[in-house]
Amino acid sequence: MTSVISDNLLADIFECMPTAIAYTDLEFNVVKTNAQFFLQYGYQNDIAKISHLLNQSIVERRYIEKQWLSTLLQSEFIVSELEIQHKNGTTGWASFRAKLTDQKQGIVWILDDITTHKAVQNKLQLEATVFQVCGEAIIIFDENGHIEIANPAFKKLMGYSANETSHYGLDSLFSFAGEQQEMVDILSKVQEHKQWHGELFLNKKNQNKIPVRMMLNSIQRHSGSSHFSAVIYDISERKAQEKELRQRADHDPLTGLPNRNEFFVRLNDALAMAKRNQYTVALLYLDLDGFKPINDTLGHGRGDEVLQEVAHKLLDCVREVDTVARLGGDEFSVILNGTSEELVAITAERLIAAISMRLNEALHLSVSIGVALYPHDALNPLKLLQYADEAMYKAKQQGKHSYCWHKKKQ
Repeated sequence: MTSVISDNLLADIFECMPTAIAYTDLEFNVVKTNAQFFLQYGYQNDIAKISHLLNQSIVERRYIEKQWLSTLLQSEFIVSELEIQHKNGTTGWASFRAKLTDQKQGIVWILDDITTHKAVQNKLQLEATVFQVCGEAIIIFDENGHIEIANPAFKKLMGYSANETSHYGLDSLFSFAGEQQEMVDILSKVQEHKQWHGELFLNKKNQNKIPVRMMLNSIQRHSGSSHFSAVIYDISERKAQEKELRQRADHDPLTGLPNRNEFFVRLNDALAMAKRNQYTVALLYLDLDGFKPINDTLGHGRGDEVLQEVAHKLLDCVREVDTVARLGGDEFSVILNGTSEELVAITAERLIAAISMRLNEALHLSVSIGVALYPHDALNPLKLLQYADEAMYKAKQQGKHSYCWHKKKQ
């Protein structure tokens, strides 16, 4: 009687287990399945072999059966994850766990539905793959700015090996142009607004600095700790193009000097600074004497070379704080910042001496210079240029190869 009750109890347990269970012979023919097996896969007593669950071809199923049997005979236990097909045609994933019975006459199978787990796992693997193969540099770091993970693109950009990146913090890897900032301040902004983006410099392993754009996002962990992800874009090529465009817009293509537009920008800046600091600015207007015969006789190519040579000589005669600009044709201007009449006279003489050039017996180049002073002669930049221009013409009328001052009318 006890044996009958035990058998009935075992049968009830088998049937009521919340896990799909099947019993097969050693050739994988299904002998019995429980209710959960039917609920999970739709088969009750109408599945011939356990391998018929697999979403594989007949040939592949036979190969898997051989592997199963070999494993069972060696270790008496199987654990594998395989794609399966439900009776209704839908597919999913199952974890197969199998064990030989004590008498080695049959196999007990326990099948767990891992479709959701597999989908999550595949998603994580996909995200990890994207992280690894992404062409943009990506790093993940903790709230103290220590790098925990860096993708290959970041290591390539930096020039660091896989092990080296973990030894560096954000403060040592990045620096800022212009207004000084601290990485800790940026991270606090990210925690508050969940995101931050801006431009800064990346300090490469070879000591070079390159401009980058960084997009930061806050990652809140279940544990309560904060992590951050950063996508870093190398913008050095874009910056170089912008610089070239600015250079073309603001500078004379022949001599490389500031053009007329940039000249007025710098003149306005110079006068504003002089007003704040109460010092003198001298504006020199230069016109080349004898350039037209050189250009007409020797050709425009040689004329361009002469203008380039003149530009170099002018730059050699002034300080770095001063500006030399080409206003057009053979007309140039020099802005002397924080100067005096004595220093202006010395500079003007130096310029005249430097530009005095004899190209052959008949062709000689010199320069006539007009000088106007801020604030002595004018406060307005256009007036200052006008007065310097008028003074230059006086120098030409007086025989050229000289300079003249503008004097206010009494």
